[in-house]
Amino acid sequence: LKSGRVKGNLVKRARSVARQAGQGMEVSGYTGKTRVNAHVITATHEARYAEATGKVLTKAIDAGRG
Repeated sequence: LKSGRVKGNLVKRARSVARQAGQGMEVSGYTGKTRVNAHVITATHEARYAEATGKVLTKAIDAGRG
């Protein structure tokens, strides 16, 4: 759960979600205490507004599935 391969896979999936959600999304991946993690966040005002009003990031979650 902490290998570079797993991290690469998770970051790849997170990038797919960010791409699907649109501009202003930021991807980060890091190794925690017991496993690797990947996050997609709204990095701009426009992206936050798009998520608040249209749930663009929430709707894009399926882009990260297998």
